[in-house]
Amino acid sequence: MIDIDRYAVPTTPLLGRDGDMARVRSALDGSARVVLIRGEAGIGKSRVLTGMCERLTAEGWNVVRLGADELDRPIAYSGLRAALAGHADPALECGALTGSLVRLLDVATAAPVAAITATARVLFGELTEVTPVLLAVDDLELLDADTLALVTVLLRQPATNPLVLLGNLRTVSFSHASELPTVLHWSRERGQLREIELGPMGDAAIGELVTAATLPGGIDPAAAVATVAARSGGNPLFALQALVDISEFGIGGSTAPVAAVAADDRRRAFLDRVLRVDHEARLLARAVALMGMVTPTRMGVVAAMTGLEPRRAALAFDALIERRILVCGSEGGYRVVHQFVRDVLCGEIGPAQRWHWQRLIVEHLYTLPQSPETDLEIAAALHEIAEVGDDRAIEVLTRAAVQAGATAPRAAVPLFERAAALTRPGDPRAARLRSRLAGALLLAGRPQEAATVARTVLPATESGAERARLVTLTVDALVLTGALDEAADLIDAAVAAPDAGARLLAKAAHIHAVTDRPAEPLVTAAEQSIATEPIPEQIAALGHLIRARVMQSDFGALPELWRRLADAARTAPAAARLGATTVTAATQAAAGYTEAASATIAQAQSLATTACVVLYREDLTTATVYNALHLGDWASALSIAGEATADLEDTPTHRDTLTALTVEILAQRGEFAAAERALADPLSTDRHAIALREWARAALHWLSGDVRGARQTLVAQLDSSATPRWRRSQLLARLAAVETDAGARERGARLAADLLAEGEQILDRPTLVLSRLVHGWANADPEAVADGVRLADAYRLELLRGQGRLWLAELDADAEPHLMEAARIFGALSAAPWRRRTVVELRRRGIAIPRARTGARTTLTETEAQIARLVQQGRRNREIAESVFLSVKTIERYLTRIYEKTGTTSRFELARAVDGGLLD
Repeated sequence: MIDIDRYAVPTTPLLGRDGDMARVRSALDGSARVVLIRGEAGIGKSRVLTGMCERLTAEGWNVVRLGADELDRPIAYSGLRAALAGHADPALECGALTGSLVRLLDVATAAPVAAITATARVLFGELTEVTPVLLAVDDLELLDADTLALVTVLLRQPATNPLVLLGNLRTVSFSHASELPTVLHWSRERGQLREIELGPMGDAAIGELVTAATLPGGIDPAAAVATVAARSGGNPLFALQALVDISEFGIGGSTAPVAAVAADDRRRAFLDRVLRVDHEARLLARAVALMGMVTPTRMGVVAAMTGLEPRRAALAFDALIERRILVCGSEGGYRVVHQFVRDVLCGEIGPAQRWHWQRLIVEHLYTLPQSPETDLEIAAALHEIAEVGDDRAIEVLTRAAVQAGATAPRAAVPLFERAAALTRPGDPRAARLRSRLAGALLLAGRPQEAATVARTVLPATESGAERARLVTLTVDALVLTGALDEAADLIDAAVAAPDAGARLLAKAAHIHAVTDRPAEPLVTAAEQSIATEPIPEQIAALGHLIRARVMQSDFGALPELWRRLADAARTAPAAARLGATTVTAATQAAAGYTEAASATIAQAQSLATTACVVLYREDLTTATVYNALHLGDWASALSIAGEATADLEDTPTHRDTLTALTVEILAQRGEFAAAERALADPLSTDRHAIALREWARAALHWLSGDVRGARQTLVAQLDSSATPRWRRSQLLARLAAVETDAGARERGARLAADLLAEGEQILDRPTLVLSRLVHGWANADPEAVADGVRLADAYRLELLRGQGRLWLAELDADAEPHLMEAARIFGALSAAPWRRRTVVELRRRGIAIPRARTGARTTLTETEAQIARLVQQGRRNREIAESVFLSVKTIERYLTRIYEKTGTTSRFELARAVDGGLLD
């Protein structure tokens, strides 16, 4: 067998490439005669090629590794001769013939081309008589022209077994190897060319890489994965370099000072391997790295920075594009292919040269017409060189920050910070800039910092619209951090002013409802002035009134308020529509309006990709988990909650709500140990989150057999004066169920009756349905239970659908259909405690127990269906993750489940299935 490994590059682990390996293997099994592996430097082309050679060798292929080298390229037949030299031993199969060809290929022989071609055809004809033959080559563009011409001839000749050329390719220009375009054109024309583009590693593969690495103690693996992913962009070579940096400098990576000479040498070696360009191109690459993005109109400033005359600068620029070091960005300009490469290039720029280049960039950009894009470019350059008191810099930074704040509040934060830092003491602009900074921090999902900044600005802000806006902002931040009493005191002082508008009054009503203070007078005052307010103020006010009504347990008022909010937001900007839609989604999901919530959540997620506002992410995530809980999509709920909880340290109310919902699902599934671990997490002082957690804790006690513990937990929370009204109804309904299940039917019936007597308008849908079911169950009234079951079915409340049928079976003479459907529902939910109860009842009645289905499920959950649609639209995993507020790793897990349920094996097949009506 001819199997030369001397050109392998086993430097990057072959992780996360199973799909790519399968694509290459599939191409080799088809009609392809030429298979190209494409991708940027370091993406893993050599490792995939080497891995495929090893795999095919094990399968019995004859693998010939052709040599391709920058130095040997001018030598005729150097690539083929290097591959065959070690196999000219006559004792080996075809060894004598191989030896003859090697001698003909010797440059000193000057053998005629016809003799070389004839001998090569005979040799490879004999080889393909026995087994398939693979001609493999790293950096195909570097293969010498004579070997490539000969390979073209060999590919064209008939063979018993396939002869295939497998090569990796990075460059898009072939000026040095005129035969390569011929080979590609010939194979493409005949449908015999397959091109495999390697994409970045997924989070799962990066996690494997981090796990395999030996990191110093004290480094959080999850943080290491996130850092490596962010700095490498999924490029394996850059990921390895990032891991080395983490090992040496901690999570700060290469942004930390590099003191070791060895590290400097390693970086230079790294760039040498990636760049492969001359000094002028490398100098220009540094300039582009510093600028970030370069359009053709910016070539003048790049030439000025490097000192190159324009023609030579253009040649160097084109060389970087050819080597795929510069790639075209979404806005038509060119940027360095990876942030990691950019960081290393910027690290080669000395401080004096950096300052000089930044000044050149700013002076050039100042000559251009003013535009939001130019302001952002100037701001990026000014960030390092502007000095205190530079009015022009303050003006540009402020304009850029306002522009960024409309779509990317996280990017606006450092711009506002820098603009404020450039003001002199006593400058009136400082307070306005810090007020805007607080707003950007809040929108960026950093409420703790927003509250801190806002507190320092409030004393210096006079009454009027600006102060009202700042008060509202501060209150929002305080609510998100759990400082409810401080928020209430602050807003009470604000609404005492005669010019308090509808937004401030409605916000005060919301805060009063949350803190159990009188809210109705504020609701009335807000309603009286809403119609005269501008649309954005109406949207904000209606959103606060909706939240106030939920806190007051006035669920009957919600549908009309949702309608009014939707009408007001219909013509509003994307960010305002997102805020309105998120409020609606959050309250619909919490109230159990599952069908409406599903549609509204999908609408909000779509708007979120346009508005890029992070503030509503926590509300939208909580809404998604609440709705998934009600719909029975528990796997999705746990996955989403688990991903989000770690990122919600600054918003403890949302974090604790998600933790409580997680405990509830785990308890209902019988995963009691996991539920106990979740309960061990520290709890904030938010009263709603505390009550919700105790509601979930009671489920854990109840379903694990500790009825006394469940009763004590619920009674203690109900006796607490801090328990909010809305949560009190939920706690009472659960207590009624626990008491009835424990045999105290009279007490259970009385509790359920008391709840229903207060009126359906004050109960959310799950609490209403549970109250009706328990009331009928405790009173042995099958018709009342059946009415509750019909409501549960109509509202799509899965767990209650199963519980209602189980309880109905105890009262109905014809129990079998109810029990069979309950068993099916509990099985689909993986609600083990409830399914066990159903099985016990089936056995008691002598009814055959239904077997769990082992076939593939075809019904997708709401979240799975949404992800399938995004796949069908051609979205990549990272884009899908951004659209639905999940991590790439979670999207990968979802896709695995979707493939299993739908019987598909790839994105292409899934897209075809959706096209064919899978989700109809």
